[in-house]
Amino acid sequence: MYILDKSVKFVKINSKIEKLARQFTSNGIDPLDALHVASAEYSDSDYFCTTDDKLLKKAKAIKRMHVKAIDPINLIKELYI
Repeated sequence: MYILDKSVKFVKINSKIEKLARQFTSNGIDPLDALHVASAEYSDSDYFCTTDDKLLKKAKAIKRMHVKAIDPINLIKELYI
């Protein structure tokens, strides 16, 4: 089984996601990355997975997020080990 097989949500960008993304840019997250993080948060996803260490650090620093920001290795460990 591939890790992406666990991904079951498709999120269309809407005004609420755009508003949330603008808030995340105030945490130093680039606008396009902020859209990705906001999409995960808005959709009540369990995880936001990225290989971008700088983005990961910034996403983890957002206190009000419910989605867990995580790198691929730790996601695999969490899901399979």
